[in-house]
Amino acid sequence: MSQWMTASLSRKVVAVVAAVLAGASLVFLLLFVSLYRAELEVERSMASERINRLLQASLENAMVKRDLDGLRAIISHLGELDGISGVMILNPDKEVRFASDPTLLGQVMGEETLDAHTRFTSNEHGREVLRSVNPVHNKEVCQQCHGDIADNPVNGVLFVDYDADALRGKAMSTALTLGASGVAVLMLVLALLTWSLRRMVVAPVSRLSQASTRLTAGDLTVRVPVHGEDELAELGRSFNKMAATLEQSMAALRQREEFQQALIDAIPDGVRVIDSSYQVVAANAAYAQQVGAGRGSDVVGLPCYASSHHRDGPCPITLVTCPLHEINANGEAIKTVHQHIRANGEPFFVEISAAPMTIRDDSGQPRTLIVEAIRDMSADAEISHGQRLSEIAQLATGVAHEIRNPLVAIRMALEGILRKGGLVDGGTVHEPATLARYLSLVLGQIESCIGVSERLLNLTHFPAEGPEVVDVRAALEDAIALLTYEASVDGITVIADLPGSGTAVLATSSEIRMLAVNMMQNAFHAMPNGGSLTVSAEVSDGQVTLTFKDTGVGIPPDVMSRIFDPYFTRRADGVEGTGMGLTICKNIVESYEGTISADSEPGKGTTFTITFPEA
Repeated sequence: MSQWMTASLSRKVVAVVAAVLAGASLVFLLLFVSLYRAELEVERSMASERINRLLQASLENAMVKRDLDGLRAIISHLGELDGISGVMILNPDKEVRFASDPTLLGQVMGEETLDAHTRFTSNEHGREVLRSVNPVHNKEVCQQCHGDIADNPVNGVLFVDYDADALRGKAMSTALTLGASGVAVLMLVLALLTWSLRRMVVAPVSRLSQASTRLTAGDLTVRVPVHGEDELAELGRSFNKMAATLEQSMAALRQREEFQQALIDAIPDGVRVIDSSYQVVAANAAYAQQVGAGRGSDVVGLPCYASSHHRDGPCPITLVTCPLHEINANGEAIKTVHQHIRANGEPFFVEISAAPMTIRDDSGQPRTLIVEAIRDMSADAEISHGQRLSEIAQLATGVAHEIRNPLVAIRMALEGILRKGGLVDGGTVHEPATLARYLSLVLGQIESCIGVSERLLNLTHFPAEGPEVVDVRAALEDAIALLTYEASVDGITVIADLPGSGTAVLATSSEIRMLAVNMMQNAFHAMPNGGSLTVSAEVSDGQVTLTFKDTGVGIPPDVMSRIFDPYFTRRADGVEGTGMGLTICKNIVESYEGTISADSEPGKGTTFTITFPEA
């Protein structure tokens, strides 16, 4: 009930007004009853006084005439009247001499006072009555029986008892009539008050409340209809001005936010902003693309370690250089390399440049955020790979054309000589068989030169638009042939353990050859004092496995976990490398759903194992 009452302004106001009016009516009713009762007492006292004068005259007449039976008849007749419960006449000694109730004759009313008064009391039978007491004074005509006036001023006392129930019933009836009239007036007043409140107060306030609810829900176009010039109308106009100002402010804020988002989205590197609780508060489109999210807003609100590292908690600071931890400790910008993970689970390396930024929060307190610029290093690896392929392509193309063109011409000439037969040499004409043998040797060497140029051209072909079936044996043989001279110069023996056939994978020919060349050159770098390299391939359980096992210096355990990191280089021959060779190899292998791993023992050598799905 209280909830229903407090849910409506009109109900609350009407309830308060009703309570006030009802309380006032009750007070007035009680006051009226009290006044009416006092008025009844006065009225009955006056009536009793008139009766007393009547009885006194009758008493005097009866005393003069000695007609006491007539006096008794008068008193008995008065006791039978409506509203009168009894009439008595007491002598000065308070003894009942005459009474409408014969049982009271002779009784002494010791507790009664004989002074003139009228009040509610209980009669001798315990019933409540309005008793009017009036003394009957002695007169000259009464002195012969009652004595001298000076000695006996009062002949007797008249008691008239009025029925209190009848009096109260009349008072109650009057009170109920007045109460019903008051209730009717109260209901009319409340109805008029309710109608007025609904029209002038509740309806405008309700419109304001509904508009405020819509404004809170985000509808900034809501306005309140305003009528009149009173305080509520002024409140409505103020609300409309506030809503219009808020709409303009929100539009300006959205424009600034859109500009800021477009600004960071235009940055080619990934950008994200992190607060002190590891939450991402802003990110650009490049970062979302890096981690495989739809938009930058899709990662806002997520922990930084969840969106980039797929962790359930912060990265361990003993294993990962956390920009947030380092900047909070030192207050300076840092640069580090991390391995992030895309949405599909693919890992990739990034270079992070992080710096602190201080802003003020809603309460005006300073708040430090970490701004990270994230560069995808796999893109650098692809660029470096492309640059390396381009350089090799330019070199190989030039060498191939320089060798191929004259060798083709020589081959054509020698083939003509062989077809015609005979050649003069110092005046000696050789026999056809001898001439053919010499020319066949020359032709064989020329074919070898052409084979070298063909291998160079195969190495430098641009990748096809899609994977193709590549003969792994042929690719490995080409790589070994190209690096035979380099191996002999470095004192390295290359051992090929290749199957006869059936080693085909889905890839591109040039990238498989580039993979083999890179792996062999890395092995050469690990054997600055010479050694042996075993290149093998096998097919098992639908997998093609390539193995490159050298007898070099090996890889220390503390750097084994970083050998595939971009720009990380530790060449045993002391030459400063680019640190991209193994990164390129890893990218090539993983792009064709393969795996690459290393097993090394310092001082004894390293074995790299590469697997591809069989074509």
